[in-house]
Amino acid sequence: MKKILLLIAVPFILHFAAFSQSCLPEGITFTTQEQIDNFQSDYPGCTEIEGDVEIKGDGITNLNGLIELIAIYGDLWIRQNDGLSTLTGLENLATIGEGLFLESNSAIVNFTGLNGLTSLEGNLTLWDNGAITNFIGLESLFSVGGLSVLNNISVINFAGLNNLQCIKGYVNIKYNNNLTNFAGLENLTSIEDYLWIQYNDVLSSLRGLDNITSIRGFLAISFNPELTSLINLVNLKSIDGDLHIMKNDALINLTGLENIDSNSIVDLFIRLNDHLSSCELASICNYLLIPNGVLEIHSNAPGCNSPEEVEEACETISVEENNSKSPISIYPNPAKKELFVSANAGMGVLKINIYMQTGQNVLSQGFCTEAIDISMLKPGMYIIEVSADDFMIREKLVVK
Repeated sequence: MKKILLLIAVPFILHFAAFSQSCLPEGITFTTQEQIDNFQSDYPGCTEIEGDVEIKGDGITNLNGLIELIAIYGDLWIRQNDGLSTLTGLENLATIGEGLFLESNSAIVNFTGLNGLTSLEGNLTLWDNGAITNFIGLESLFSVGGLSVLNNISVINFAGLNNLQCIKGYVNIKYNNNLTNFAGLENLTSIEDYLWIQYNDVLSSLRGLDNITSIRGFLAISFNPELTSLINLVNLKSIDGDLHIMKNDALINLTGLENIDSNSIVDLFIRLNDHLSSCELASICNYLLIPNGVLEIHSNAPGCNSPEEVEEACETISVEENNSKSPISIYPNPAKKELFVSANAGMGVLKINIYMQTGQNVLSQGFCTEAIDISMLKPGMYIIEVSADDFMIREKLVVK
């Protein structure tokens, strides 16, 4: 009996293995509809392609022959397919090991057909696709390796990426002439490299980027003539790189950037924004106290036309107001002979530094509860820096 069962089981196991296996380590290129249609018969049991897959051909009209694919471990390129209007046929594709590239497809309108895609380790790149309007079909993605949306004249927002929480690389959004906002990215909280938003002619707001807290690269917002506000970046705390605000003709202030830690800004460029007259945010004012790198503020409207103009406007932000919002209190300010620093309960202050406006350190000591002796300091304006457990603040200090 056991021999009979074994004889029955072995063909079944072999049959199952034949229909669930990896294949094509060198990848495959499809250039005709016939190749797509015959894929299952030409490569029986091939459900996981080890190499790159390229789909490129004017005569390709559907991808139904690829319905058995569950994984592609290389790149998936879909480009120059003028007869292809949908990605239906890829419903069972759950994993792409590297990048997903859609390039120069004139009829594809969204990503319907990729609804089962849960893992994309590389970049999601959209380049020169004339009919795509949004990202519907990618609702199962929670993270991607990077995001590039370049020269897609019909994209209006990012609907379909509603569950995307983390982008592990850069974000590059350029030359999308009908992009109005970033709706669809509301769950995105971090970008592990730079964010570059440039040359989007009708982009009027950054709605959708409201929950981003960190960017680990530069932030560049440039040549967006209809962009009126940066308020949707109000939760951004750190950029770990350069800050570029350039040639945004409708922008009148930088509200939305006030919570960026000035220590996370390296070089600062604010220039060629015709109507930008108000730049006196805490992040910018604190950066101007001790710049970390190259500083360029010019060719904007009066009030934000030079570092000196911004510094003067920063004087209107009172030290007392800044301290009242901080978990650390510095008092009295102005001070004469001694100074006190206190922190909220449970917060450990580690070190206190006082700098001249030129950046020269004139006092440095570990935190203690006693008064800080500043009698040796000449009257004038200084910068006090207080380091705590998980953050650092800088404030202006007036010594009488």
